[in-house]
Amino acid sequence: MQTEGFLHHDRNVPETPAQQDRARIKETILRELPHADRLLLVLWHAEEMSPEEISVVLSTPECEVVATHERIISQLNAALAPARASA
Repeated sequence: MQTEGFLHHDRNVPETPAQQDRARIKETILRELPHADRLLLVLWHAEEMSPEEISVVLSTPECEVVATHERIISQLNAALAPARASA
């Protein structure tokens, strides 16, 4: 499963209006996530922690961290699919 591209945002690259729309949609979706899901994404992507490290911080089995991450990314990608199709 590809997850790297979902949260990656290069602020040095000028954005087209369609890219700006997708970024606003993504930000809205991320704000609406439950706290635990946002925390997992921040630890994984922003803090670049490994699933093993996250499992220690969250006192959760590593396999559950990975499964939860995959679920969140799948849901977010599905929610963004209409915006991607209209680009």
